Amino acid sequence: MSIIHDTFKELSTESNLPSGFGCTAFTDVTFPGMPTFPIIHRLHLDIFNGNVVPASFINQDGDPFLFQLYRRWGCSVMVPCRVSNGVGGSDAARYEKHHAVDWTFNTLTDATTTAESWLHACSVTVDRKLTLDVVIPCFRVNMTYLDVFLQLKPSPTCSTMFIIIVDDPCSPNIHELMQKYGRRVDVRIRVNSVNSGASASRNRGLEESSAEWVFFLDDDVSPKPDVLIEAEKAIRSSPSAAGFVGNTYFPSADSIFTAAIHLAGVTYFWDIANKIQTDIPWGVTANLISRRNLKDNVKYDLIFPKTGGGEDIDFCRQKREWSLEHGGVGFQAAPDVQVTHPWWKDGKRSYWRFYMWSKGDGALIKMYPQYAYRDTSPNGAEALFLCALLLVVGFIRSAYLRQPSRLVAWSSKVFIAILLAHILHDMYRHLVRDKERTESIKTTVSGFKWLFAVIESTFVRLFSELGRVVGIIKRGEYYCLGKRFDWFTGRWGEGPKNEEKKNNIQRLTLSVCILAMMVCK
Repeated sequence: MSIIHDTFKELSTESNLPSGFGCTAFTDVTFPGMPTFPIIHRLHLDIFNGNVVPASFINQDGDPFLFQLYRRWGCSVMVPCRVSNGVGGSDAARYEKHHAVDWTFNTLTDATTTAESWLHACSVTVDRKLTLDVVIPCFRVNMTYLDVFLQLKPSPTCSTMFIIIVDDPCSPNIHELMQKYGRRVDVRIRVNSVNSGASASRNRGLEESSAEWVFFLDDDVSPKPDVLIEAEKAIRSSPSAAGFVGNTYFPSADSIFTAAIHLAGVTYFWDIANKIQTDIPWGVTANLISRRNLKDNVKYDLIFPKTGGGEDIDFCRQKREWSLEHGGVGFQAAPDVQVTHPWWKDGKRSYWRFYMWSKGDGALIKMYPQYAYRDTSPNGAEALFLCALLLVVGFIRSAYLRQPSRLVAWSSKVFIAILLAHILHDMYRHLVRDKERTESIKTTVSGFKWLFAVIESTFVRLFSELGRVVGIIKRGEYYCLGKRFDWFTGRWGEGPKNEEKKNNIQRLTLSVCILAMMVCK
């Protein structure tokens, strides 16, 4: 008991709060990191009129509730006294468990307000801390990255927990992770029973969190050491925001392929915080901060691919809409919240990721018709897909009639004309018309290699567009073919839509001209 008494004295001294204000907990060796046996002072009963926990609690969640409540003032600690819970804890109990529904929202907020009011009535002027939980959906369980995450430090005015959701229950590194960090009270490690995907893992992270704000990070980014401090600055500068979008950078594009990725435009929004300051349309979940303590029922939609593609846009749009409806503002820029994302597969050539992203984000056309628009000209993937269908029909007809098919020859020429037109048009855009847009790309590629990167960017873009076409067809949303999604959601007016239409009609015109030259040859 002397350790408990001394701990409360230390909390009071360090926080300048009344003696007894806080919560301590034994170390449960059967459920490391969880405050399963909390200890509160008699003062708690004075603050809450004799109630230990609100009436909505039955037989579960009271322990973390008390711990999270006093966490708001940095007055929650676990003492080194160990206990072992033979029955219950993380395992089945002797009784039927009844969880308190949604206690991390209004219930916790109301209790925080009550404690804050009591402190003010006692003329205590200590401000409570901002609470920010870092959620990391983790499939790779790469300890090199996780060690860096778990060494990040917040400022003295911010309380941070790290919530790691392991999405590969068979990972050989889980044991090392648990042994190294499982006993830290500010680290919560959860392992999915099956591979559930990034969206489901982020949703579980949201459910595990009790903080006011959640900071989503990919498990393979390298954050700047001050990323938590900069995140707190951003939040305090605009506390009514739906969330904040940081900047996610890539290493220097030192190969033709990595330069082509930038030129294809598929990473444009990764550093959008440098381009738009307020009401950002959306941000990538590799580096995204979202308000959590308001019950808006917004989660990551599981209709999107497990590996991602569109779920970040949908999440941000829903969060923004709820925030605006309740007097808040949308997502704001946090340009100093910076992380670096490695090139996928160490920069090895692969178009599959961009194909899968688009296969998922094509669903946004139906989900958000207000941001979709009809394009009178087919894009490259739509045109090439139609040519491929005609080629198949031609081959079948040729095999059936046992004679050469003119349809095969004609479709082949159209296919080649379209592909050449897109390559030439991208060369025109990147080397002449919009040359200044490429100046910000961090790359060492130049000369003929730069020309090859421009050419390869066409194939990256076409594979991205193809994924969208295939996704639309697989979902049976045929009326969405020929429609485009405005990635800026009207934030930049008609400009992005008009440019997309202009590019497609120019490519179509160029395709016709090339085809005419081939036919007349």
